[in-house]
Amino acid sequence: FARLQYQRNYLKEDSQRYRRPLISRKFEEPLDLFDAHLYEKGAAVLHMLRRQLGDETFFGAVQRYVSEHADGLVETSDLRRAVEGFSGLDHGRFFDQWVEVGAGHPELRVQGSWQGEERRFTMVVEQTQEGADATPFHLQASLLLVDVGGQQTPHALRITRSREVFGFHMAQAPAMAVFDPRGDLLATVELDLPEPMLRTALGARLPVRARIAAAHALAKRPGRRNLEMLAKALMEDESWCVQAEVAAALAKVNSGGA
Repeated sequence: FARLQYQRNYLKEDSQRYRRPLISRKFEEPLDLFDAHLYEKGAAVLHMLRRQLGDETFFGAVQRYVSEHADGLVETSDLRRAVEGFSGLDHGRFFDQWVEVGAGHPELRVQGSWQGEERRFTMVVEQTQEGADATPFHLQASLLLVDVGGQQTPHALRITRSREVFGFHMAQAPAMAVFDPRGDLLATVELDLPEPMLRTALGARLPVRARIAAAHALAKRPGRRNLEMLAKALMEDESWCVQAEVAAALAKVNSGGA
């Protein structure tokens, strides 16, 4: 939940003040360096790198970086060399798009549908950012499919184009399809999933970020059943974080029921 707040601080600065690469040498005052791009976005980028590498490799690379440069001066290239040297993998594209060259972030629309005759669940992930930042990001995302019996099956998604289509053959329609369940990606995500899936996700034992995402998606379609589910979560969810986000989502619904 704290990461969500940090990401929102960056997104607010990005949309309301300015957009720049993480690395920049154009500042009017020294204090300008300490902004939400460098700190909040920087933290989110490090978290994505950690998820890509895994804890053992990430913290091993960080330990090497700290040990080799103790009491010295460093630049971002030093961190990149430590990561690549320890992991044995090239991370040029990651550092280019997130740190050194690229600005902004992915704006994603996630759609899901079930094709009964083919027994296939299809998920479409579109990158909708426009303008100078319309070049598609290369992303590693996660998808959690949950069947009606509660069996959870994780899937790794590699996203490299503006529109990606993923298909999963299943015996029956999933009860839930949860995109980026832990909120690891620095991105805005518009969930266009069937309402029953969103209602189930809000009431399920899923990570907090997944329940929060479902709540905000349901509030954008404020039918009676969706409002009832939001009201239930507002009073009964075990996490105060989810309750607070449900209240915030309901506050944006201009209706007597809300």
